[in-house]
Amino acid sequence: MAVSMVGAQAADTPSETADIHECKTLLVSVGERHSIVAHGSVGSRVRFSNPIKSAVTALPESAWDVEHKDKNLWIRPKFDKEIAKEVSQVGLTVVLSTGDEYDFLVNSTDNTDISCFFVIDKRTAFANLTLDKKEQDLIRFRNSLAGRAQELDEREAQMRADYEHSLSNTQRQVQSQAIDAIEAFKFRIRTPYEWSNSDASPKYSVVNSVYDDGQWTYVRVSEVGFGAPIITSRSGETDNVVQYEYSDITGVYKINGLHNSLHLKIEDKVVTIERKG
Repeated sequence: MAVSMVGAQAADTPSETADIHECKTLLVSVGERHSIVAHGSVGSRVRFSNPIKSAVTALPESAWDVEHKDKNLWIRPKFDKEIAKEVSQVGLTVVLSTGDEYDFLVNSTDNTDISCFFVIDKRTAFANLTLDKKEQDLIRFRNSLAGRAQELDEREAQMRADYEHSLSNTQRQVQSQAIDAIEAFKFRIRTPYEWSNSDASPKYSVVNSVYDDGQWTYVRVSEVGFGAPIITSRSGETDNVVQYEYSDITGVYKINGLHNSLHLKIEDKVVTIERKG
């Protein structure tokens, strides 16, 4: 990550010239001495990540030119007269605004290809690499969660589709069974019954319908809540009380057995039911 930052800074240098050369990256640490070069005509620019507080050499100003401003330092050897050989190498200490101190050994060179350096502290580079790795791990983790969420959504959609399909099949089966049961009931049901109230001019008919299934006789009344009627079956001149079940929800009396003549005494009314045929 640190190298890519350096590359971005190097891109700021002019690119129109065919023989232009990229700046060199220096990974440095406090307490180590690093070598750089400078040409007498071109000099070298050294850029740091923080502003420079001071830059000091042990040689007089007549031997080397050293200037700095903000994050940039410029250094150039002077080859005047007899001191040329003695000043071809110089020690340089740079102190940044952060308090970090870096030591350099600057050598004069005839090579003009290298004229700029980007200085990056190893701690910063490694921290950036570590941060970059953590960011990549976080991105992979997020992508994994997104993929897992998509997988769960797809599974949920499939389970919902399977449930709806199963429910639809069950509903069809239940409906088919219900239709079969109704048809079977219709096949064996018998409805030729007649009934009348003892009251010659009733306000309404107490009984709505009467039918049997060959085993039970069913009497549906017009309203619920009549209470427990007295139901008898007439055989000849004898009336026998019969057993029955009553559903207050449907208003149906389910009477055990088949009977040619039934009498229902409900409140103050008596209904006579005759089985025909």
